[in-house]
Amino acid sequence: MGQVFTGLLKESALTVNKISNLDAQAVKIEGQKEEAKLLFKHGLSLELTGQFISVLTYIQEIEKQDWQLYWDELNFSTDHYPQGTLTVEVHTLSTSDSVLDL
Repeated sequence: MGQVFTGLLKESALTVNKISNLDAQAVKIEGQKEEAKLLFKHGLSLELTGQFISVLTYIQEIEKQDWQLYWDELNFSTDHYPQGTLTVEVHTLSTSDSVLDL
C-alpha cells in the first residue's frame, strides 16, 4: 500500500518527508477471549510537505480509491506560508498479524 500512496504523489506537488509502517496491533472485540486474536490493525504514517491545496487534492485522491482505509490522525501545520507539513496516520484491518507492506 505504501507504493500506492507514493504512486499517487507522482502527479502531486507534494514532497515525501517520511513514510513508515506502524506495528500491527490486535484489535480487541467485545466479548472475545483475551488470547483469541482474530483481527489486526495495520497502520501507515506519512509526512508530506507542500501547499494546503495540494494536500487537500491528495487526500481527496486517496479517498476516491476503492480501499478500506480508516484515518487515525491528520494534521496540517503551516511552516512558511504557503508551504506546510501534513502528517497522517491511516490503517486497514486484517485477520493476519503479518506485515502487510503498507
